[in-house]
Amino acid sequence: LSGVAVVALLTQPDGSVVEVPLQEDGQGGYAGSHVVSQSGRHTLVARATGLADGQPFERTAPEIPVVEAVSSDEATLMAVAGEQTRDDDGDGYHDWLEIEVPSTLAAAGDYLVSSRLVDTNGNELCSITSDWLERPAGAQSLVLRFSGRTLVERGVDGPYTLTDVKSVKAK
Repeated sequence: LSGVAVVALLTQPDGSVVEVPLQEDGQGGYAGSHVVSQSGRHTLVARATGLADGQPFERTAPEIPVVEAVSSDEATLMAVAGEQTRDDDGDGYHDWLEIEVPSTLAAAGDYLVSSRLVDTNGNELCSITSDWLERPAGAQSLVLRFSGRTLVERGVDGPYTLTDVKSVKAK
């Protein structure tokens, strides 16, 4: 389909909605970015409008819960920027679910990052705690890696919600 307009409707913790235009990425998908301005739970709905065979259409994807944006004196973690699966050993099974979380670190140093992945009922599927990561100050992305094997063993094929994302700086 050409001439399709796609937007993400981001509902912020205070109930206000931000419309984020998405651009075609050349691989059949759409991408966009937005830096959140509020701490707390955000949800996302994608809406596409355009013409299909000369007929107007509008499609809205189901609501997607996204990571809670959290802020401290040491780090600000934003809503999920993207995710991908990885098959490191080429056996056709996903070894990892990687979730990218943009962050801004106030100071360079060693950081520990932790998070939980839950199902739609809030049941924990898996959790991670990173090794200490030496990171520079400023804006950057943290990649959280969740075990594909653990997700398969839990028997839940999404959607997943990233929650309790925390970053702690070594003193």
